[in-house]
Amino acid sequence: MNVQLLISSGRGPKTVDLSEKKNQLILLVIMLVTVLLLLTSGYFLAKYLAPVNSGNGVDKWYTSLLKERKDIKQISERATNDINALALSIGKMEARSIRLDALGSRLATLAGLGEDEFDFTGTPAVGGPEDDISTVSSQLPDLLDRFTELQRQIDDRQNKFLLLE
Repeated sequence: MNVQLLISSGRGPKTVDLSEKKNQLILLVIMLVTVLLLLTSGYFLAKYLAPVNSGNGVDKWYTSLLKERKDIKQISERATNDINALALSIGKMEARSIRLDALGSRLATLAGLGEDEFDFTGTPAVGGPEDDISTVSSQLPDLLDRFTELQRQIDDRQNKFLLLE
């Protein structure tokens, strides 16, 4: 394959034969230098002529995201601590309730009252419609439900102690 370039100069057209290795090498070097010049000029144009604040939108978004993650972690830790404190408080209330039940049973026995009259072992009666057993979940009771139940128990025991007195 014979490729020829016609180059015009001041003295007339000149023919360059690209089938020669020397001319191919020169053309390859010229193309590489041109590509390198284009890449270098593009890099410097982007670096020095681009607006300085162009990346701030992403930076601000990323900083905001990190701050929100930190806030969520702190809120989660606080919620866990609050739940642990509530569980501890309910545990203490249950222990006191058990001691009060034992004391009430002893007082009822010392007073010569029947267990059917002052039953400190059963759960207190609650008014309202009875829950359908099929709708009751088999999951562990929620802390707030347990707290409400314990409050009812304490109110019932208080009424029984007032009657015993």
